[in-house]
Amino acid sequence: MPILIGNNLFIEELPVDYNGKLLDLDPYIAPLNTFFDKLEVECVRECCGIQAFSFMPEDIHKALVGLSAETIVTQLKAMQTAIEEQWWYNAVGSTILNNNFDRKVFLQLLAHIIKTIESQ
Repeated sequence: MPILIGNNLFIEELPVDYNGKLLDLDPYIAPLNTFFDKLEVECVRECCGIQAFSFMPEDIHKALVGLSAETIVTQLKAMQTAIEEQWWYNAVGSTILNNNFDRKVFLQLLAHIIKTIESQ
């Protein structure tokens, strides 16, 4: 199921390659828990995984209320760099988000979130 990121804008999910190891994103996501908690508006992650979160620009901006946008972007970019540097992982996963992803898909999602925050 595609990830909605704007009006008629989607990131297409790709099949997850389970032949290799899965890069655990939880150590990178844990410092961002409050931010992701605020994005969890469509359902609950235990039920719907990534589809429980809204990545619409207006919801990303709402999730930043009371948080340091600069800190969030720094942490998101650190996660992006960690994924890129560990290129041998084709798949990434998070028990916090209750989802596994093709690494390219998750990198696209991170890029969208960072761009949305930086454009405000």
